[in-house]
Formats: sequence, C-alpha cells, structure tokens
Amino acid sequence: MRGRKDIYSVLGQLIDTSYIIKIAGEINQKLAQQGQLNHNVLDKYLGKLIHGEQDKNDPKVYFTESFIARTKAKIKGLWWLLLSPPISIILNQIDVKDKMFFSLFEQLSPYGFLTARTTTAMYVPNVYSRSQNEWVQNFYKQNGLFKKQFVNENIMALKSCVISQNLLERIEADIDECISSKSYVDLQSNLRAALSGDDIKLIVDKVLTLQKQRNIIILGNYLLSKAFIESLMKECEIYLQDQVKAFTPILNSNGLEIARKLYETTVADRTAARRHTHNDAQNKVNALLGDVRLFEKGVKCFTVDAQQNLYKYLLKTVCLDILNELLDYIASERGLNIDANKFNNEQRQKFINDLPVEYKSSFQILLKTVLGQNLDEFMTAVEECLTLCSMILKKIDKKKDRLIILNHKHSLLEQLDKCEDPALVLHLSSLVIFITATQSMLHCSGRHVFSRF
Repeated sequence: MRGRKDIYSVLGQLIDTSYIIKIAGEINQKLAQQGQLNHNVLDKYLGKLIHGEQDKNDPKVYFTESFIARTKAKIKGLWWLLLSPPISIILNQIDVKDKMFFSLFEQLSPYGFLTARTTTAMYVPNVYSRSQNEWVQNFYKQNGLFKKQFVNENIMALKSCVISQNLLERIEADIDECISSKSYVDLQSNLRAALSGDDIKLIVDKVLTLQKQRNIIILGNYLLSKAFIESLMKECEIYLQDQVKAFTPILNSNGLEIARKLYETTVADRTAARRHTHNDAQNKVNALLGDVRLFEKGVKCFTVDAQQNLYKYLLKTVCLDILNELLDYIASERGLNIDANKFNNEQRQKFINDLPVEYKSSFQILLKTVLGQNLDEFMTAVEECLTLCSMILKKIDKKKDRLIILNHKHSLLEQLDKCEDPALVLHLSSLVIFITATQSMLHCSGRHVFSRF
C-alpha cells in the first residue's frame, strides 16, 4: 500500500480518491444550497470541485460569494435604520455569526463605528454621531455656552472631546480585568473611534494608579499585564529550547565547519600581514644600512681626528633610526603599538630591558654601540639583531651605489632650491660640493660644516 498515491489515511481509516471526489461533490452541493459550511479536510478541492471561499478568521468555515453578498446587504440595510443598538441585537436580527460580522464590518465601516469588538459593544452610525456633533456646535455658536446640566456632570476634558465618569470607570474595570486575568486590553477597540491616541493617553494617565502601573506595560493603545508578558516569555523560551534541541546537531556540524574555515582564513590573513610587516622592516633597515656604508666612505675622506665626531653623529642619527625600526618590528610581533622614534634614551633603555630573553642581551649591546663612537661595533651588533628578527642583510650591490649617490645629490639640490635660511644654504651647498668633488656621500651637521670645511 505504500506505493499507492490514490489512497489516504484519515483518522485511522483508509479512503481512496474516488471516495474523496464523491464527498467533495456532496459538499459543493450543500454549500451551494446553504451558502456556508464547516469542515476539516478536502482543502485541495476548493476552487475545483468545491466552489466557495475560505473564511480568513475561521479556516474551518467556507462560504459562497452570493452568501457574502446577501450578508453584506443585511448589515448595510440596518445601518440606515438603527441609531445606536447593541451588536448582540443586530446579530440576532440578521442571523450572522459574530466572527463573520466583525470581519465584514471592516469593509462597511464608513457607515459608522463600533465602541468595541465584542458582542456587548454598541454600533453608532455616522449620521447619529454627526447629528450630535452638529447639535452641540450649533448650540454653542448661538448661546456661547453649554447647557447647565451638561456642565455640572462629572466629565473629563480631552483634546478632541469630553467623556463621562461612566466611561472612565469602564476603562478602569477593563484594566482591572486585564491584570486579574493575566491578559491584555486594546483600549482603541473598547473606546469610541472618535478618540485619538493623545486622548487615550490622557485617559490612561487618569485611571492608572501607581499600584496598577507596577503590573501593567503600556504599548501605544495596548495595555499588557506583566504576568501576560512573563507567560509569553516562558512559552517563547520553551519554543526556542525545542528548536535548539532540534537544530543542535546540524548547528554543531555546520558551526565546526564555519569555525574551521574562519580560523584558517584568520591565520592566513595574519600570516600575510606579518610577512608584509617583516618585509617592509627588512627593506627599510637594509636601505638605511646601505646609506651608513656610503656615509662611512665619505667620513674616511677626513682626518682621523675629524672622523670621530662624524662617526658619533652618524651613530646617533642614521644608526639610531635602524635601532628604532627593529624595536618597532619586535613590538608589532608582540601585539604592541609603539613609535620608537618618539622614545628618549631612558624610555628606549626601559623598553629593551623588558624584551624577552632571546632579544634583550643583543639589543642592549646594539643600544650601547649607538651611544658610542665605533661604527664597526655597531655593524657587528646589528647583524646579530637582524638574525634574531629573521631578517637578511642583503649583499652589497656596488652598481647601485652610483645611482644612490646621484639621487642623494638631487635631493640636496631640491632642498637647496627651496631654502631661504643662510646657514642651511651653506650646509646644503657644502654637502653638494663634497659629493661633486669626491663622488661620496657625507652625513654631518651644520656645526661640522663650520669646523671642517
């Protein structure tokens, strides 16, 4: 029987398609006679063998278009004949169920409004409320006052109208019922449609005592008891727990796969970033070391006595820049964000003393050489530090030396062209003349220019 598509199991009984078609034909015949019908199955034959529509408010009820048209005609006819009757009387007179009445009323609401959406509500035709409003306005225009008996009543003035004490008491009773029944109340539905949102807020502020405020949550025109909210939260929690139990195996499997891919991507991105940082630092250090080598060649053009001061100046400037680049690189590897160029000697010494053991000793020696006068000691110390940082000291390419010297000369000439300070002009001019005469670069201060040239 498993492969038979024409046999269905309904309430423990087996029925075939021919039987369902027969029943659907009988239902259609009965629906055509009565206009409406209750049933639980055969939805897929609606519009085919069964010619009717499903009630949106009650899925178990079906009706024909002609039945709806007749019901609308009954309701519409009463609108023009009644003033302000209870809804229960209207329903008894036209023999229409309350669910269908409230559903169809939305389509006919321009003829009037309801004081609530229950069978105890009152229907107020527009012609009735309009006549009342016109009477009040005409009386006030003619007399400049309201009647005495109306003014003496216990009323509450709102922004768009006034309401009686009876209405306030009814609203207060609705709130008490909302709290005691652990439910909610829609004030807009329980009040006349003429009241605005501001009017409802004034009414709520009037009747809602401090004690009731502790048990009520206000959402627009809705008042919800906190017990009702708590019950909803419990139901939602139970629902979510059931959903979690159902989907946990799937989520665990998918989650682990997503986590694995995310981890691999993160590691790959981090590795690429570290490689980029490493290459940048290595290139900067090698470029600076190339400059030191060429500056050293220029220093050797001077006497031994003059060389000491020039070496000392070279160490505390360009060579210090090399040390700072290496310290910045180590800091980035440890997840620190520093700028070693802004360190003073004390701060630089403290940072090096706090380095891991594998770095500490070598960098202390490198710092000591920077503060000294021996360039060879610096070169030896910096090579060891480069090895600790997994950096390579590139081979000397003497073919590029001439290009580097030429670029350095052009840079000095550009500075000289824009310079207006006489002392700096003398400094730059002396360096350019030195390069032209010796084909070597020189790194010195303005004080050296005055004492050596």
